[in-house]
Amino acid sequence: MEMHTGPWQGTCGFRLTPDDDLAVAPSSAQVGPEATRTGWSLRYTWAHPQDGEQAGVLLVGGPDEEGRITAAWLDSWHQRPQVRLLVGTSDATRTIFETDYDGWRWRILVTTASGSLGLTMHNVVPDGSEGMNPGPYVVMEARWSPVAG
Repeated sequence: MEMHTGPWQGTCGFRLTPDDDLAVAPSSAQVGPEATRTGWSLRYTWAHPQDGEQAGVLLVGGPDEEGRITAAWLDSWHQRPQVRLLVGTSDATRTIFETDYDGWRWRILVTTASGSLGLTMHNVVPDGSEGMNPGPYVVMEARWSPVAG
């Protein structure tokens, strides 16, 4: 993530259920090194269509001996008031985290490319959920470009 440090701006879409359309609004992000570059953070803003401005942060540690990474996640709408711990993997262009909650799963994907940064959150519906097909669906999707300056 080192080449992606700094401020970013763009849009973020949110939906509660797979049948909803994504409600797209302006969004920003800030990526920076943490703990003498042993990790990094992604701070982001987004807007909920009814509840207004929201914010979140991922604090990501370096990989262990087996290549797993961990992160602490806090979001003013999705994940509060406690920090949620995530486990994942990373390569040159993407970092993917997962965590369980009440039989469901969160899957969070951070993507990087030259001149772009993305954050996609999937809610993974478990088998047997009434009225919903099992499997992942996009809850939130943000795309940012670097802030000129």
